Amino acid sequence: MPLLEEGLVNYLLAQTSLTALVENRIYPLSKEQDDDLPSITFQSIETLRERVMEGTAGIVQTRIQIDSWGRTLIEAKELAEKVRLCLDGYSGNWSGIRIQGVFQISQNDIPEAELAARLELDQDRIIQDYYIWWNEDRIYK
Repeated sequence: MPLLEEGLVNYLLAQTSLTALVENRIYPLSKEQDDDLPSITFQSIETLRERVMEGTAGIVQTRIQIDSWGRTLIEAKELAEKVRLCLDGYSGNWSGIRIQGVFQISQNDIPEAELAARLELDQDRIIQDYYIWWNEDRIYK
């Protein structure tokens, strides 16, 4: 069965509005401090499976955190907005996984200036959380 995260990366890499900015710089969990910017990191926060008396219903809700990184807060915000436009309200197919819907649930500015100054880096980050509803038992090709 394909992984949801693999499908997410493939979907994001297919969005020219994003790849025009990040090329292929989409990383699970974290990025290297000296990686080129802008870039995207992501991680799964939690996964909940709907249940019925007979077992799982095949409907899954996964909360994904997506961090948009930029050299400035403006660059990070612009990237985050492009991510939101690609994801929020989406339904369709990611690498054979039927996506019922993607919904943004939060967005936070995280200026990294203090840490970046100590490391002599220029970077800022926007954190977005999304709920992704998908079919675990119904894999479409």
